[in-house]
Amino acid sequence: MAKLQSAMIRESALLLIFLSRHLFTVSSECIIPSHFQGDWFSMESGTELDTLINDKLLSNRVFEGTCSERFDHNGTIDADGRFSSDLLLFSQVSNCYKCYQMLYRTPNIVQYKMCEYFST
Repeated sequence: MAKLQSAMIRESALLLIFLSRHLFTVSSECIIPSHFQGDWFSMESGTELDTLINDKLLSNRVFEGTCSERFDHNGTIDADGRFSSDLLLFSQVSNCYKCYQMLYRTPNIVQYKMCEYFST
């Protein structure tokens, strides 16, 4: 149990350090930006994964979470107003949070990085 709590504290501290080093805006209402919304295909560890993203929800067979907080990277805005964001998503099924760093590339390509789960 102590090992789990230590991992949660370390994960939270790393997230805060990461966010503090970037120029960002915290959105008061967590709505996933429209340029990340859609039905996305990816390969995860050699397995096909279909991810559906709407204005409040990211869902695939591995994780389903609602947007809890959004941090926009102001320095990444392109000519059409699209930008990269960090999303903190909450899963009611597993009662845990997961963060996704969403990087806008083109209208057909979104790159993302995700952190490990941490429970409440």
